[in-house]
Amino acid sequence: MEIPFHKEYHFEQELEYVKDAFDIGVTASDGKYTSKAKALLKDKFGFQEVYMTTSATHALEMAALILDFKQGDEVILASFNFPSAANCIVLRGATPVFVDLDPKTMNISPEEIEKNISSKTKAIIVMHYAGIACDMDKIMEISKKYKLPVIEDAAQALGSKFYDKNLGSMGDMACISFHSTKNFIAGEAGCLIINRKDKEWLKKAEIIRQKGTNRQDLINGKVSKYEWVDQGSSYCPSEILMAVLCSQLENFDRINSKRKKLASIYLERLSKKKYKNYFRPMILPEYANSNNHIFYIITKNKIIRDELQTFLKKHNIGSAFHFIPLHNSIMGKKYGFESNELKYTDNLSQRLLRLPLYNAISEKEINYVCDYIDNFVGEQIL
Repeated sequence: MEIPFHKEYHFEQELEYVKDAFDIGVTASDGKYTSKAKALLKDKFGFQEVYMTTSATHALEMAALILDFKQGDEVILASFNFPSAANCIVLRGATPVFVDLDPKTMNISPEEIEKNISSKTKAIIVMHYAGIACDMDKIMEISKKYKLPVIEDAAQALGSKFYDKNLGSMGDMACISFHSTKNFIAGEAGCLIINRKDKEWLKKAEIIRQKGTNRQDLINGKVSKYEWVDQGSSYCPSEILMAVLCSQLENFDRINSKRKKLASIYLERLSKKKYKNYFRPMILPEYANSNNHIFYIITKNKIIRDELQTFLKKHNIGSAFHFIPLHNSIMGKKYGFESNELKYTDNLSQRLLRLPLYNAISEKEINYVCDYIDNFVGEQIL
């Protein structure tokens, strides 16, 4: 049996919707399916304002433009992160301040956020790693105390909750990804969510998304022609991508329940005491209701991680570690960080291993992966 690390899953209805978009004759942006995708997201998750984008990366860039990041500003974020979170900062001339993570969750540590706030701090970006919520109560308390906006990087977290609150609905802004590696996919797409009722932010979002023009006013019948009015870029996704996304979102409950079942198999089988000298499964804090985007284990050391990954590959099972911490990267070192400065990030990022978990995988295949992990441990004991 061959089990890849990831494989896309599509629904037949997607082809029907894509054909309809072609038949309508408008495959550019802001048509029937963009409107439908926005409505599905707002109705299902209670988001205030939703702006569909070509990626979560572009949603982060929009957030940076709205908040007017500039030279001299600092923005706090976890180093264990995707480069897009830092790029939206440096593209505006601001400086990323990389902080350590909570070793239990792999998410940004609220205590480390507060320790790194300075007079230059402009905002806080918090990523919900693996679809597991950051400690949003503590983070929003810090936000309120220092009057700093919070951007939720919920790229991996659509459908996850902090207690009973949907991730993406708690920060001042949030960004979600519909990349083909996510739970709900459109190939390449994302969205920016604005939860603060700030007329200036909302107006800027419309302008930035429409290439720095007031084209949205034209669409809304407020002007007879549109023109360049501010900075912006081309962030509007094709109707083809939105047609695919609508079908995926309509199958939310089906996808969510399946992933929950698959992750529960991993958790039950890999939590056995006999594995404790080799690895531990990921930890779900009591406040987190996960969408099960990722299932990972933390091995006892990097050697075991690498040997297990090699063993699985030998038996045609895909697995993967994840982010190279940004402060250890070539670009990150330009900002003066030393490789041993963030102890939990440095240590745990070298011990984390992601296992196959996607909409197309079966319970039988999950058990097959677990069987081979058991075989690996058995060989170590011998």
